[in-house]
Amino acid sequence: MSTVDHEEWARTILVYLVKYIQSFQGGNKYITYGQLAKEVDYPEPHIGNLFGSNIGKTLGVMGHLFDNIVVDGQNIPLIQVLVVGQANKLPSDGLKEFDSTYPNLSNEKKRDFVYAEYEKIFDFGSRWEQVLEKLKIKPFDNIEYPGTKQHGLYNPYGGEGSPEHIALRDFIANNPSVVGLNTDKKGITEYPLKSGDKIDVVFELEDEIIGVEVKSRRSGVDDLERGLFQCVKYAAVLDAENKIGGRNTSTHCMLVIEDSLSNQLLRIQKILNIDVHQNIKVQ
Repeated sequence: MSTVDHEEWARTILVYLVKYIQSFQGGNKYITYGQLAKEVDYPEPHIGNLFGSNIGKTLGVMGHLFDNIVVDGQNIPLIQVLVVGQANKLPSDGLKEFDSTYPNLSNEKKRDFVYAEYEKIFDFGSRWEQVLEKLKIKPFDNIEYPGTKQHGLYNPYGGEGSPEHIALRDFIANNPSVVGLNTDKKGITEYPLKSGDKIDVVFELEDEIIGVEVKSRRSGVDDLERGLFQCVKYAAVLDAENKIGGRNTSTHCMLVIEDSLSNQLLRIQKILNIDVHQNIKVQ
């Protein structure tokens, strides 16, 4: 049994998680405590209460590395939420050290909390490299990061700004027939709303305004679920803008994805009555 140097391992795990983000290929964004320990060769044991205590303390030390760091005027997202338990796929309540509300949430709301943090983490993109620079931490080459060896795809953009997302967005904007629209009018990308949001694509037709949220193949269950609820939100805001502007134009929002919805997400889609176009491939 090895003694854990929490400061040193915190820095090692931070480098690993940054590379994990950069080489993300899509799907689930999390990694379990046990998987992480194996990947970085964390001191044994890798199961049991002692392991839970050790890895929890290391992740806590890692979180405090950011206490006095700001990048581009932004605080550092809680990158440690990427590491979860095997059973519930959630971070432990030790996260209360960084957000006191977390332990008081139901598991469903904890999941919402984590999904929102995932968005911040991945949208932080290449700024993670600036974090390492500020901490004077150098990347290391003795670990094969997920996706890098097999695919060689580097993603510093975050899920919403990735080349795949932009390609799908622009493809829909230039090909309205793909989503069943009988018009030659091109869509407007990154359409701004008064709520401060932006819709990926909007088609302003004579009698209808149609918003389209797109999710590329990089999107996992969390992104796809968020996309369904984004459609609800955007439709409501578009409708509110119409009322304020005294217009009678109808509004509608739909979701376009490169993959398909799981049974769980299909249930949500049916309840919310969201129009979803699945398995759309950029041509």
